[in-house]
Formats: sequence, structure tokens, C-alpha cells
Amino acid sequence: MSLIFGIIIAALVFFFSNEIQEIMVSSGLRDYLVNWLQSW
Repeated sequence: MSLIFGIIIAALVFFFSNEIQEIMVSSGLRDYLVNWLQSW
């Protein structure tokens, strides 16, 4: 289930990457997600 969820998120990030990156970098969310993915 988590694999399917991850694929969906990856597709969304791919389509909206520029806008999402600007929002995530400014909010600090990107660093949190990187740490979370590395914990896998």
C-alpha cells in the first residue's frame, strides 16, 4: 500500500515539481521529507 502511495506522490511531484519545490523549500518541508525517505 505504501508503495502505491509513494508512486502517486512521485507522479504528483513530477507534474508540479517547480511550484511544489518553491513552497516546500520556503516552508522547510523538503528537508523533512528527505529525512523521512532516507529513514526507509
